[in-house]
Amino acid sequence: MELVFGGFPSSSPTQERVFHFRKEKIAELKAKANAEKGTNQISSFQALLAHLWRSVTRYRRLREDEEATCVIPVGMRPRMDPPLPQQYFGVAFQSGFVTMKAGELLELGLGHTAWQINQMISTFTHISATNFFESWEKNSKPISPVILTIYIVLLLSSSPRFNVNGTDFGWGRPVAVRSGGGNRCDGMITIFEGSEEGSTDIEACLSPTTLESTVDDAEFMDVGSI
Repeated sequence: MELVFGGFPSSSPTQERVFHFRKEKIAELKAKANAEKGTNQISSFQALLAHLWRSVTRYRRLREDEEATCVIPVGMRPRMDPPLPQQYFGVAFQSGFVTMKAGELLELGLGHTAWQINQMISTFTHISATNFFESWEKNSKPISPVILTIYIVLLLSSSPRFNVNGTDFGWGRPVAVRSGGGNRCDGMITIFEGSEEGSTDIEACLSPTTLESTVDDAEFMDVGSI
């Protein structure tokens, strides 16, 4: 089977900034999201992502009826039956899409947005993955970059679960982790574990106007730092 991948399209100028979120602040977001929705199923990651997505959407100045999409890599290792072994060397994720109108994102609160992310992720199972791969093998298509130009997208990569700070090439523990300059577009979000236990770093690549406004957003920065 031949795998064919598309690249990223050229986009308008972007800037990058790394936001740091401490364990205690992430816990506050998680508690708030679950309380708003009356559940305990929303994870720390889902609450943090919802917080970021709402702020970015606010400063992209979208119309209330304009749709925004968040693309999330969903790890399939523990979702397969039996789970894939830790020694499995390969990519084992599928891309999940959450699409909401800008008005819904901003008006219905953190909990609502986090819950939409939660429900999308819950649809990824062993059965859905098997059906997808069997269908794709019969009718393989390139992964198109068109989604980046049609939708107002937040595109996630990496994961706070990756032990990036545990890698020592002989120079000691890393002081910071960055993703490099490749595959850049407005809305590319790279997530790493932070240097402090339980913390998370988010590397955001956004248009200069959106990024500057997000940095100046008191509500967003109340739980983060740069």
